[in-house]
Formats: sequence, structure tokens, C-alpha cells
Amino acid sequence: MQPGDYYVGIDLGERFSQICFIPGADKANARAVENITTGKGSYLFPNGAPLSRIFKNGTCTDPEQLEKIFRGLLSALKEKKTAGSPAGIGVCLHEFSKENAAAVTAALEKCGIAAMKTSVFSREEAFAGYVYGMPPALRDPGSMVFDYGETGIFSYFLKEYRSGKNVYTTVTPLAGSLQLFGPGVLGREALADQESDLSDFFNESLKGQNCAAIYLTGCYFDTDQFPEGLLKKLCTGRRVFAGQNLYVKGACLLAADDGTLKLFGRSIPAMQNRITAGISVILMQGGRGRELTLVRQGESYLKADRTCYFMEEGLNSVTVLVRDREKEPQTVQLSLTGFPARDDRSVRLKLTVHFPGTDKAELKLEDDGFGAFYASTERSAEETVELDEKKEAPGESQDQKAAAKPFSAVIPKGAWLMPAGTPARHPLPVGKSQRCVWSVEELGYYIYHSMYLIERDFINAGLLQFLKSTGSGRLAANLASQIQKEEPLSKSLSSILKECGLYTEDEISRLSVQFDSLKAARPYQRMNMVAENLIVNDCLNSAMENLNKIIAGPRDASLSDRFYGRVWHNLGIVYTRCFLFDRAAECFAKAFELNEEPASSMAALQAKILARGSAYVSAKAEDPEDVRAKKAISSTRDNARFTAQWRLLEQIESEKDPGKPEEYYSRMGEFLEELKDSYLKLTN
Repeated sequence: MQPGDYYVGIDLGERFSQICFIPGADKANARAVENITTGKGSYLFPNGAPLSRIFKNGTCTDPEQLEKIFRGLLSALKEKKTAGSPAGIGVCLHEFSKENAAAVTAALEKCGIAAMKTSVFSREEAFAGYVYGMPPALRDPGSMVFDYGETGIFSYFLKEYRSGKNVYTTVTPLAGSLQLFGPGVLGREALADQESDLSDFFNESLKGQNCAAIYLTGCYFDTDQFPEGLLKKLCTGRRVFAGQNLYVKGACLLAADDGTLKLFGRSIPAMQNRITAGISVILMQGGRGRELTLVRQGESYLKADRTCYFMEEGLNSVTVLVRDREKEPQTVQLSLTGFPARDDRSVRLKLTVHFPGTDKAELKLEDDGFGAFYASTERSAEETVELDEKKEAPGESQDQKAAAKPFSAVIPKGAWLMPAGTPARHPLPVGKSQRCVWSVEELGYYIYHSMYLIERDFINAGLLQFLKSTGSGRLAANLASQIQKEEPLSKSLSSILKECGLYTEDEISRLSVQFDSLKAARPYQRMNMVAENLIVNDCLNSAMENLNKIIAGPRDASLSDRFYGRVWHNLGIVYTRCFLFDRAAECFAKAFELNEEPASSMAALQAKILARGSAYVSAKAEDPEDVRAKKAISSTRDNARFTAQWRLLEQIESEKDPGKPEEYYSRMGEFLEELKDSYLKLTN
């Protein structure tokens, strides 16, 4: 048996516990579950202390003794199966509470079982897991368990019911059947002495209940022979099973199900600890929305918490849909007011879904920043959604549904929201500056905006390991194959850009062509292409250095005047964006002398107008070129209000609350910090 290809079930009883396992290949087959026996042949392992001493008032008071119980059980398992650690462990905890469940997980961690492998279930859940491992005929129209322990008989009824399009499974205590029997002596005589009382108890419990199978378990039903009259009553019209491995097998099958809910088939489990609400988020792309399911109906609330990451641009809010049973979806809008607005697809959001219980869901949306490129503003939006905790079949008409408006938000043109990968535990330093990236999206962003810095050694073992740590193992394998085949570096970079999801096929294709051209270009051509890329990315100081090196260097006779004209034009753009309009005008004029391009001539005229301001006077009255230049400048000024920074400033002003000046100044301070970051980038 290989490590991790089997699942384990544990039942923690008051005085005795049990353990069993199931091979991964047979995890949907209840008959494949194998119980582990003690040296004396019994399936029951005595606890070092009664469970009621270890757990008191919903908390664990003796974690050392609990750990000791688990070590003993796992030791017995190891004697049976010596290889590897199990893929998952399910524990049935009779006195269930969230605190007790956490104590069980902590105790197993000390035994070497990772918390993510441990699931803790209530008695109701373990019973349901066992029943759904049996043939469907044994649960239709219902199944019942009588658990006779030292504190009396617990009885539960499992049934399926249809509500709208869905089928739900409930496991509920039987009303009015809390009669206690015991303490007494184990064995046939004790049951025989109580045959009359038990008959009355079963008659009361089964009155009006339509069930296909009855299960008898618990220490006081641990006998090889039941009173004949009692069995005759129970077996009339139904099948009866007696044994002590119901909960341990159920926990094992639920552990093997591993939250997939495949064990329950078409039915949604709605018993204790199960949430009946499905939660999804609306993704946006190309002006259209689609749903991404985060939490499904029927999951255990102990393991239903989710942390998801998204990349966003141009949205006013993130839409979450909550489907609670058969009600209309409840639309929850998490506002992005105050969140950063950037045009370069670098807004990363973190969405947390937390279930403190089965009665509510807490949603929190946070600005996660964008690694070393943009720090988080620590903005967040929160909502709490009340859920239907009712575990019984609804008595009202199915036509009575909660009034809630379905999703019909207006999507801004060009806005989008896409899932992002999980950040790595350790960052990847990239480039000469060793800037750290934490996710595939940040890696793609760096490649797209720093293509001019990338050489062949960029694809290395460290990068491949980083991709594996972010869940992109397939991409890492693909890149390794490309390296082995000595394929072009542009192909590897394109593969990463496709994986990050931030860029379109056309954008990636253009960048790939540009990259190949850059590598094949002559030294001055390459320096100019690098400078153009630096200008696009607002790294003006570096761009200026490259352009001045070309101009100051020895002239390359193989390059035309048109090329050098383009270099001077690019230098004019740099000076313009640095507000050095006099120098810009000289550069554009020099460019026009070399390339005779109308664009350079017009740029020179615009730079002169901007340099002189109101002192500018045209050499010719109403010169058409002069008029066109002034209109272009005016249009540029008018369009400034459509930039992300302008929009954010307008938003801050429009939401200014005279009664909360500190909030306004705080947001303005954040805005100024962003301007500082932009300035530092310009002078990089």
C-alpha cells in the first residue's frame, strides 16, 4: 500500500473507541471498510479515561489524554497497514461542538496528521455517511437508528425530501422519545429484563414513521442475541441491523468523500453542521457575467470557509449570490468605494467567506495590493448574510419563496473580474532589481512590462519551483519541456502570460513579435526599442539614458536617417512628459529634419505652444497647423478627466462627508502616496 491511498475512520465512544480504514480505490463501497481489532479480537479499544472527563461543557479539558487515545488507535492501524500516512481521517464525536472538533484536530496534529487531512463529524453526520454507503433501498423512504448507551437511547430518523429542484437529506432526533434506560449490565439478560419497556419505547418511536431499515447500536445493544419478541416487532415490514461499527464506518466513508458530496448522490445533506446555502461570485469578462461557485449546499460548516483571489478592473462592486435552499438568490453587493482604481490590470482583491455556524455567512472583500508593485490600501467591505438553519422538510408551499431580486447589475464597458491564483509562500526575485513576485499574475505583469530586461536564463529551476508552489505545476512542466527542446524564449514567456490571464491573445502575440524583434535587432535598434518600452511603462529617466547613448555614440552607417529621427522623436516624448517643453520642441524639430514625419512637425509645434503658454504668438495669423495643434492640446487636457487617477480624485471629492473630515484627509493622503509612487516610477 502506498502513502496516502487509504482513508481512516475513528469513533470516539464514552469508554471505548474504534478505528477502521478503507482503500482509496474502494472509497465509495461501504463493504470495503475494514475494522481494526484489538489483540483480544474485539473491535473496541478501551479509552484511558472516559470521554466525559476529557470533554466538559463543550470544551476539551484533558488534551493529553485525548492525544493518548489517538496514538493508541493509530498504533493499532500501523500494525495492520504499515505504509504511509492516510489521505484523510474522519472522526465521529458524539458530544459535538466546534471547540471539541478543534481539540480533536489539534490532538491528531500532534500525532503527525496534518489538520487539512482531518474532518470531525457529529453522530448525525456519521449515521448519514453509513446509510449512504448502503444500497439505496435501505434508506427509502427512511432509515432509523437507536443508539443505546450509558446515558440512554438516542434515536434519529434519516429521510430525503424534495424542495423545488433539489433533494435534501435530514437526520433529526425523534420527538418525545428521550426515555432513558440504564445503567444496567451488558448482555442478553439486561435486554430481556427490559423487553416490555423497550417494546413500548419502540412502539412510541416508530408510530407514524415510515422507514425501510432500523439500526441498533451502542454498548447496551452489544449482544449476540436479542429478545425474540422484540426483534419480531422491529422486523415487521422493515430490515433490522445490529452492530457496533455504524459510526466508525460512517466517519470513514465521509472522510473518503473528502467534501465532494459524491457519497450523497443527488441529495444535499442538511443535517447538523451542514450548511444549506450555496455561495457564488459573479465573474465579468467581455461585458458578460458568469457564476463561479465558492461554497456548495451540503458542505460541513467546519470546512466551508473559503479564501479566494480575484483580479479586477473598472468595477464599482463585486456581486456575490447566496442561494439558500429553494429561495431566489440573494444578491450581495460588496462595494469597491475607496479601493484603488488602476488602468494596468493590477488590482488584486481577496474575498473571504467565513461560517461561524450554519446560521450565517460572513463575507469580507479586501484590497490585497499587488506584491512589490503596489502596496495594499487596506480597504475592505464586509457583509453578514443570515441563512436558513431549519433542518426539517418545509411545511409551507413550494410557491412561497423569499422575495429577492436576481442578479441584473449593469456592467461598465470594459470592466472585468477574473479569478487569481493563490500567492506562493515564498516570493520569486526577478530582474536585476530582484523585485519580488508572489503570484502568477504578478509574474505575468512583470514580463509584460519588463520584457526588455529578460534574458534566456530567466526560465530557470527557481522559476519552475515557484510556479509549482502557486499551483501551476502543469505550466512548470511545459516550460521544462520547452527548455529541453531549445524552443524560443518568446514561446515560454507567452505560455506564462496566457497562464496569468491578464492579457488577450492579441496582446500576447504582439509582445512576442516585439520580443523576437528586440533580440534580433542591432545594438542601437535594440536600445531604442527598450527605450520605447520604458516610455510605455513610465520609466522616463531610464528611457532618456538609452536614447542619449544612441545620440552621443558613434553613428551606425547601416541605420537610416529615419531611424535616428525616431530616436529624436522618442527623446522629445520623454522631455514632454517631464514638462521640459523647450527641450522637447528642439528634439521634435531635429526629428522632423531627419525623418520628415508630419507627426514630428506637429509635436514640435505643440511643444512650443506649451513652452510659451499665453506668450505664444503664431508667426502667421490663423495658421491651420497652429489651430490644429491648439485643438490637440485642448483635447488632451479634456481627456485627462478619464484617467484612473482623475476618476479616483473625483470619487474622493464626491464622497466627502463634512462630518468625517479625518476620513477625507486619510483618503487624500493615500491618493498623494500613489502620486509619489508614480513619480518614483517616472524617475526610475
